This record gives sequence, structure tokens and C-alpha cells, in this order.
Amino acid sequence: MKKISFISLTIIFWIWLTLVIHFNYKNPELEWNWTTIDTKSFVFPEDFIWGTATSAHQVEGGNLNNNWYVFENGFKDSNIPNIYNGDKSGIASNHWNLYLEDIQLMKELDVDHYRFSIEWSKIEPKKGVFDNSVVDHYKKKN
Repeated sequence: MKKISFISLTIIFWIWLTLVIHFNYKNPELEWNWTTIDTKSFVFPEDFIWGTATSAHQVEGGNLNNNWYVFENGFKDSNIPNIYNGDKSGIASNHWNLYLEDIQLMKELDVDHYRFSIEWSKIEPKKGVFDNSVVDHYKKKN
């Protein structure tokens, strides 16, 4: 395998940096000023489909086997948290236990679609070991 020279890497870096600066200048980040926007004028079509989505780690709680748990708790050889204020998901909104009530709330809001994620580290807590009770929990219907 041929090695890339330091000069080639330097040229690639400067080209990349020039492109980043150019595109950020030409396409600045859109900022919405909600104090000047008349939200009462927003109109959605009659056939607009409303939906919600969740991320298992962020709502279920009790995720002790995944990489996010490790990230939230910092590195083992450090007392420095990786998240501002040392916040952790913990039990989150306890969607694991309250999902029936949460889905009922979505129905009351007339939400037609719900995209949820599954926490694979609950299904396979150890490599090659699968917890069928977790699969059954995800398969339950309201």
C-alpha cells in the first residue's frame, strides 16, 4: 500500500478547509425568529399525516448494556462526565413501563403514526444471549 506524503495531506486539508469555509459562507445556517413569525397563519393540508418518533435509549430507561450508557457515565479511569452537568438518561420517561399510557396519549392527540426504536442491548444483553421476554415486550399491542 502506498503511503500518502505529508505534503499531499496538507494540500487535501487546505482544499477541505477552503470548501468548508466557502459553503458555510454561501449557505449560512437558517435561523428562525419565532418572535416575528405568525404561527397562527400556518396551515397544514387536510390529508397531512401526523406522527411521532422516539429513541429507545432516550425514553425507555434502564439501558445499562449499551454504548450510550458507557458514554453517559464517562470513562472508567476518569471522574469527568461526558455530558454537561453529568446528566444521564437513567429511567428516562419510563416508556418501557408506561408505553400503553404513552400510546393512548398519542391517540388522544390524533397522531396516526408512531415510529419507535428498539434497544438491541436489551434483546441481546450479552453477545449471543437473547432475552425472549424483551422481544415479547416489544411485540405487545395496545
